[in-house]
Amino acid sequence: MALGKTILIAGLVILIVGVALFFIGGFMGASSFKQLEANLVSATPLTLSSNSSISLGTPSKLTLLIYNTSLGKPLRIVQNINGTNASVSQLPENGYIAAILSPKYEAFIINNYSVPITLRYTMSGAVVSSLLNVAIYTGLGFFLGIVGLIVIIVGVVLYFRSRKR
Repeated sequence: MALGKTILIAGLVILIVGVALFFIGGFMGASSFKQLEANLVSATPLTLSSNSSISLGTPSKLTLLIYNTSLGKPLRIVQNINGTNASVSQLPENGYIAAILSPKYEAFIINNYSVPITLRYTMSGAVVSSLLNVAIYTGLGFFLGIVGLIVIIVGVVLYFRSRKR
């Protein structure tokens, strides 16, 4: 078999593996979030009066906090790090708010509004490790897809060069 044809086939295999890994990563991420969303929907609603807080405990590992409020706005999330309350970065998306809590520091949700708020929340350390797997699969899939395309291009060039002779 000609070298160009062999490289072309290898490129196609690499591309197919890359696309498969990319979609497997996406599927893993979607299923993790669906489970977390189901947990959030089934969570018991809590009412926080103005300027009050609830303790989320101390996560033992990196933990994802997902919550929603009756106002649809983010609350203040803090972690007590060596006696100092440090605000946690949050990402609002589609009516939910997500925050990643660091391990070994007590976390609190604070109602920083002047009205009482109804709140539902759920936390999961497993989702964070699952998201790491998602990132690895999709990143590796994307990388292999690019490599596969480059190998295919090289294979096509070599194949047509060998046919000209």
